[in-house]
Amino acid sequence: MTSGYGGTCTGGSWQSNVGAVLPTKSDAAPFLTDITNCNLSHVSWVIPDGEWSDHNQAQPGDGGPSWVAAIVNGIGQSPCTDTVNGQPMSYWQDTVILITWDDWGGLYDDVLPPDCPGPGQCSGYAGGNGQQYVYGFRVPLLVVSAYAKQNYISGGSVFPPDCLPPNTYCHDFGSILNFIEYAFGQNKQSLGTIGDPHWPYADAFVMDTAAPPNNYSLYDFFNFNQSPRHFSPITGAKYGPGCFHQPGTPQCFGSSYSPSDPDNDANEE
Repeated sequence: MTSGYGGTCTGGSWQSNVGAVLPTKSDAAPFLTDITNCNLSHVSWVIPDGEWSDHNQAQPGDGGPSWVAAIVNGIGQSPCTDTVNGQPMSYWQDTVILITWDDWGGLYDDVLPPDCPGPGQCSGYAGGNGQQYVYGFRVPLLVVSAYAKQNYISGGSVFPPDCLPPNTYCHDFGSILNFIEYAFGQNKQSLGTIGDPHWPYADAFVMDTAAPPNNYSLYDFFNFNQSPRHFSPITGAKYGPGCFHQPGTPQCFGSSYSPSDPDNDANEE
């Protein structure tokens, strides 16, 4: 529940489990600070500043790759550990980084979505659920993990039939929710769906699940039977991590830097 548009979420689950960590004048990259301080949350949604969001008209507009490199290198090189099944594991060993882009924020791949025989005839999920919102602009997804398959590209070809059964390669934003729920033991098998049985959302309708043990989204990216792969740092970044903490310094984005909204239809409040 909320107190109205732009108000405060008041639900108990939200209050107990969700926190917004916003940039400040002294630190514009609190997520990187959390990594350094061994204070990484179980699940983090990382939204970049508009200057390094890769949006088409961001200025200077070239910070996105360095921002992603700072996050991936921060996780991969961190000395911090978690306790998993009673055993210490490094951040790199027990973290999955899912990198994707705003579906309305820039250039896109104009391949016809699955199950769209023609313009205005897309059915969305099974039964027509989400017809207006599900499959449209195709955006990239990068999966970074010690257990990710090396040199793997999901899908057999670029043609939409590979998204339809029996080929379950069609990932969408709901797949990220589905995967998180699976990873944290929220897969409600007794209910026959992962989402809320009374009001199932995208996480319940995704097309990229298969029969057990692959009954979760994004399963085709991983091989959990392999030993965790050694981390290889990303090199050649134009901007170092310090530039995201203090972006206005001369060697970074310069004194003219000012924070910008990465999504121009978001509520900046």
